[in-house]
Amino acid sequence: LLAKVSRSLGSDGTRFVHAPRIAIHDSRRQHDCDDKRPTLTIREPKRGVNRSVRRVLIGMDDCYSGLDVASFTVTANFDFDGVSAGDNLSSRFKRLSDGVFEFQVMQEIKSLAGGTITVSIKDRQGNLSRIERTFSVKQ
Repeated sequence: LLAKVSRSLGSDGTRFVHAPRIAIHDSRRQHDCDDKRPTLTIREPKRGVNRSVRRVLIGMDDCYSGLDVASFTVTANFDFDGVSAGDNLSSRFKRLSDGVFEFQVMQEIKSLAGGTITVSIKDRQGNLSRIERTFSVKQ
């Protein structure tokens, strides 16, 4: 079976890529019925032009099988706070509350022509959510 990958655009311009995992029902494995992707959002930085970036704020939730926090990845297409472009930044995030994670940058970004942050998370069933945030920084 092949799953169809779909893409959508949020009201704030955030790009969503949806890649569902297909589960075949087996009465011995009730948790395989979860075919809903986790909810995932980037609150900061906002899409478009920012005056500065002091933190990255992410929200995530999954009401069915729960989040697989070990699958949480965050990458940027630019060097970010001492981390090379493309490397996983997720270890820099601190949990603020259930489903809310924050990365406070040590060196505030005051200028950036254009950058993209990509965030992904799976639920315990393997359903993947991924979003990209494109932004710039100009004072």
